Amino acid sequence: MMTAEAGVVPAVGVSADTHERAHRIVRRGRRAARVPLTVFSGAGRLIDLLVLLVSGFAACAVIGLVRLHYGAHLLSVFVGDWMTITALTYSGAYKITRLRQPVPQLFCILLAVMLGMAAVDLCLFLENNMTLPLEPFPEIWAACTATLLCLSHGIGGWLVVRWSASGRLRRNVAIIGVSELSRRLIEGVRRAQNTDMHLVGIYDDIIPANSVHAGVPVLGRVSDLLEHGRENSFDTIVVAGSVQEASHLQNVCSQLSSAIADVYLMTDVAGHNLGSPIFGAVCDRVVVQIRRRPLDDWQIVQKLLFDRLGSLLAIAALSPVLLGIALLVRISGPGPIVFRQVRVGFNNKTFICFKFRTMHDNRCDEGEISQATRHDPRVTWIGRWLRKLSLDELPQLFNVLRGDMSLVGPRPHAPATKAGDRYFQDVVADYAVRHRVKPGITGWAQVNGWRGETRTVEQLQSRIDHDFHYIENWSMFLDLKILLLTVARELKSKTAY
Repeated sequence: MMTAEAGVVPAVGVSADTHERAHRIVRRGRRAARVPLTVFSGAGRLIDLLVLLVSGFAACAVIGLVRLHYGAHLLSVFVGDWMTITALTYSGAYKITRLRQPVPQLFCILLAVMLGMAAVDLCLFLENNMTLPLEPFPEIWAACTATLLCLSHGIGGWLVVRWSASGRLRRNVAIIGVSELSRRLIEGVRRAQNTDMHLVGIYDDIIPANSVHAGVPVLGRVSDLLEHGRENSFDTIVVAGSVQEASHLQNVCSQLSSAIADVYLMTDVAGHNLGSPIFGAVCDRVVVQIRRRPLDDWQIVQKLLFDRLGSLLAIAALSPVLLGIALLVRISGPGPIVFRQVRVGFNNKTFICFKFRTMHDNRCDEGEISQATRHDPRVTWIGRWLRKLSLDELPQLFNVLRGDMSLVGPRPHAPATKAGDRYFQDVVADYAVRHRVKPGITGWAQVNGWRGETRTVEQLQSRIDHDFHYIENWSMFLDLKILLLTVARELKSKTAY
């Protein structure tokens, strides 16, 4: 056990509100809406593409459109734009650290514009039968491009400085383990220049909360980190421990299986069987990545746009169907048209899931959840058809529009659902891993036949294995494939009842 001599200031007078203090400390890093670094850099590329197109048309306007051959000059603009963006990317112009440095940033822009101008010259040279063009189009294009790029990158640099100061570019880092290794990591973060890493706190199963290690507060146990992570956001979790604590490290890493963060191991010896290791660095400390977030920042943006636009279009297109089903549900018997039930979603948070009511109102589940079975007497006459055609799930399009669900993902389960006579989370050890992404209206397990009643542990395990496959192999193509398979297969499903 670590003592005060080892760099830990012990807790004095730990009060009953220790957990609330820890929550306040974690929330402190989220007062401003944070902007992911990769999204910021990617947005810079998109803005530069627009800037380059504007500069090309501006150059055409300066020369005079009547004197130009449209095809050759437009082609040269596109080739020059491509060369410029490529040069800016490979020179590191979109890195956050480079955006903070005006002189190196200016050098990157000038180098990229020179290469772009050479590409424009070459295109026009080839178009004019190996003779140089008479118009000074490449030079005018280069002047317009350099001016607009300096303006856009200047604004980008100003935003980086401003947002770094306000914490909008901050990456929240949590450390697990009070040790000499964690002390070195803390010192490395403090020594690093131009870093947006923010040490939220330390979590340790031995050292009590309210202690301080190397100037960083101990906020609780590893289980507390998972609880805090449901309400707040950790970008990186670093597990710091000695090779002599291999079994403890294995246990900690297992607890973090459902964490929505990049998880790294920092130890004195690498090589434990803790996952697929990827070596990297956190500041100046070598670490092993043992678990990454299922979706990176750009993938989250892609999936968010796909879900919101897709659900909005689907609601508009299916509105007559939705109204017709609502009328049939109302005719089928007393009770609400839409059945609302608590489900477990992203990051183990609960939400209200919408479905068309398919059961008699006085027989709907309250408390412990039992799945529908074949010829279930609770199901109404119209509910049987809705379940058969999976049309009872259509109101979940509004869940997607609200941000509780995705169009595609692991199906959400109620907290007290059972496989046989055991709760789902008690049957499969890594059950919570499926909550690392948003639940979906349809999923990889469903289009492969794993839907409907789950009677045995083997059936549940197979369904969870398919969910894991989806999480580890996500792509926009896979989402589109699942949606198409849902339409092709689920309307003829024999396991929906």
